[in-house]
Amino acid sequence: MIENAEEYCKYNKKIYEYNDHPFIGNERNMYSSFSAAVASITPLHLSEYSAKRHTRKVKGQEKQPVRTGRVDFWCNYNPTGYKDGGIGCFVELKRAWMSEFCETEKKSKSPPFKKSWDSLCKQVDSIKAWSRIEEEGAVRIIGLMVIYFFSTKKDYMGTPDKWNDKNYDKLFDIVETTLGKKLKYITMWKVPKAYRIIEFDNAKNHFVPAIIFASTYEVKPMR
Repeated sequence: MIENAEEYCKYNKKIYEYNDHPFIGNERNMYSSFSAAVASITPLHLSEYSAKRHTRKVKGQEKQPVRTGRVDFWCNYNPTGYKDGGIGCFVELKRAWMSEFCETEKKSKSPPFKKSWDSLCKQVDSIKAWSRIEEEGAVRIIGLMVIYFFSTKKDYMGTPDKWNDKNYDKLFDIVETTLGKKLKYITMWKVPKAYRIIEFDNAKNHFVPAIIFASTYEVKPMR
């Protein structure tokens, strides 16, 4: 996803002469970037994957009612050439944001992305219990959150190279500590200097030094 984002930024800068990121918009905007990343690993992938899930038991009925739910992505990964069926992965995407410098965040007990993370973890736990997942055998249920960091401080607009390793380490530590035990994987995209200033019409520009990718997952073994 990082390679895809860098290519997008490079193209946008060259053709349209302004900066943009595929992670600025909502979750739908991330789908294309994620799809491209998955396609580079395996040809077997689908978006908005349909799966059966149980609902609450109804009094007087022997069988638990079943209805259809959807998962953002499904893919099958097998480096051995699918001889043993591969590893099925169900993926939920979530986008969040954080500004180290906004007043509302300083007053809050936890960064704004924590609520989105908790929601994503609940989704992963919920998907693990779906009946259709049981039919897939051993699978991975993955939750991936992309956290968009920005500042509207004028100090950074003329000097995008002002951000240093200490700033990056601080951001990384804040996210890693906040997400807690459910966090299984985390990495950071240090946005190149040329693409850090995002201009908006009729709004404050954003200084975007980094994007963080955080993931949680559950394994559902074969019965």
